[in-house]
Amino acid sequence: AQQQQQQAQQQQQQTQSVAAAVAAVTALAESKSQPKRLHVSNIPFRFRDPDLRSMFGQFGTILDVEIIFNERGSKGFGFVTFANSSEAERARERLHGTVVEGRKIE
Repeated sequence: AQQQQQQAQQQQQQTQSVAAAVAAVTALAESKSQPKRLHVSNIPFRFRDPDLRSMFGQFGTILDVEIIFNERGSKGFGFVTFANSSEAERARERLHGTVVEGRKIE
């Protein structure tokens, strides 16, 4: 009887481990498909939203682009929101540090 009880406990632990692993993989997959907003610094001052969208759009689906302005014009930074974080990370890896019109994109 004790052996059966130990086997039952082992099966329960294995089931819990499998459930935890499935939950972890699901959470990871969901985090990859979560939208991700990148902050982009040193954008050329003449850039407008479509320019930023075309620069980042090659890396994935963009949900939103916003360049920040004040009364004098572009402040030289903005945001690009990707549909999923893996595409955003790929864009960041490829574009970070590139020079566009004499300005180093960060």
